[in-house]
Amino acid sequence: MKKRIFFKHKASIKDLPEYDPDSEVTSLAYTIPFWISLLNKVLANNFEHSSTFAKENLKRELQELKFNIETLILHMEENDDRL
Repeated sequence: MKKRIFFKHKASIKDLPEYDPDSEVTSLAYTIPFWISLLNKVLANNFEHSSTFAKENLKRELQELKFNIETLILHMEENDDRL
């Protein structure tokens, strides 16, 4: 059996990734289609078998999501005249 040789690599400042101001926005934009897919699956599901607790919890979270989406859109419109 061959012996494996491992080399230690010390991270330095030059190895760190550069700051990307678009990373969070881009990440969110790529995540949204997944959420839309999940929402469509729930819409296609028959709600009569879901518990009241689950539906109330989902409604509360969707209302919070809706508020945050509307707040983000408003913030973007107020702070970027290119939209």
